[in-house]
Amino acid sequence: MGRRPDSKTPGPEVRSFAAPRRLPVRRLVEAAAGNLAVSTRAGQPAHVRYLDTFDRRLRRAGVVLEHVASSGGGTLRYRVLGAGTALVDVPASAPP
Repeated sequence: MGRRPDSKTPGPEVRSFAAPRRLPVRRLVEAAAGNLAVSTRAGQPAHVRYLDTFDRRLRRAGVVLEHVASSGGGTLRYRVLGAGTALVDVPASAPP
């Protein structure tokens, strides 16, 4: 299930899937790998702050500026709204 089209939350589209409990993770990854970017490594928590002007110029222009902070450091990312890949991705320990 993807994000609702009327959702106001910026960010990459998130999809959820249901699978039988007894399905081995290896088989699930093999089945999904043909259609999705799949990683079997453990994720790490991150805090994402979305930055914009007071009148939401970036959002209206279809772009997102976000600061992503994790235990490995921070990143300032500029990307197209709804796209997962960044147009610009630079290290930043704190948001501007």
